[in-house]
Amino acid sequence: MIVAEPFGMHLSRMSRSVDRCYRVVAPNEDSERYLDELLDIVQTETVDLVVPVSEEALYVAAIHDRLPAGVRLFCAGQGAMLTLHDKYRFNVMARDFGLSVPDSCLAEDENRKRLVDGGDYVSKPRFSCSGRGVRLHGPGEPPPADPGLVLQQKIEGPHLSSFSIVSDGEVHATTVYRSKVLDGTVAVCFESVTDASRIHEWVGTFAARSGHTGFLSFDFILDDDGTPLAIECNPRATSGIHFVPRNALAAAMLGTGKPDNPAHRLLTES
Repeated sequence: MIVAEPFGMHLSRMSRSVDRCYRVVAPNEDSERYLDELLDIVQTETVDLVVPVSEEALYVAAIHDRLPAGVRLFCAGQGAMLTLHDKYRFNVMARDFGLSVPDSCLAEDENRKRLVDGGDYVSKPRFSCSGRGVRLHGPGEPPPADPGLVLQQKIEGPHLSSFSIVSDGEVHATTVYRSKVLDGTVAVCFESVTDASRIHEWVGTFAARSGHTGFLSFDFILDDDGTPLAIECNPRATSGIHFVPRNALAAAMLGTGKPDNPAHRLLTES
């Protein structure tokens, strides 16, 4: 396995499963140079599978049409990835699929009054992660004037998350889990949840309707009836990946249905 990573020192650098590590420019500093460096590594190392892992997946998705023949990228196109990452567009998509999501609107929506006056709500940036910029508001409280905010009905109930591996809309593996220890808004300790059939059904429907390929992660809140409402989507790996057995993870990504094939040359991030 080959790892491409902006940081010189990272955890996977010490792994015996890693053959070589390449240090690349951070994509938010120079996205074109980042993609060029990835393509150089793909050619130098004769890579045949590229697996974006973290937030860089939104940038890596742009090389779909630039990869050499025979090289597979395990993620959706950049347009689809950005739609899923957009907390408002994802909400609209899921609702169009007939799936349960909280009532949401853009802060500049002329019809926002119904949501704002209807009860407690949250405001958050359309593009963000790790709970950054999330604020709570009481009924009738005017939303912040910050640009690019989503307003969303506040749901009271348990929080659960899911992580799935999907190819062409088919779910190969899903794990559901909840946080046990938080560092601010970021969970640092988790436990697996085995009784989550309604979330598995939700994920399966979304995957099939969207035709997604790659990692697919959701955050849910359960309402009083136990209905899972998805508050956002992360089209990348999340902490739930640690609950998937290594051989099952590799088989799902490679589409082999069996443990990983050592003949594959894989490029990923740490």
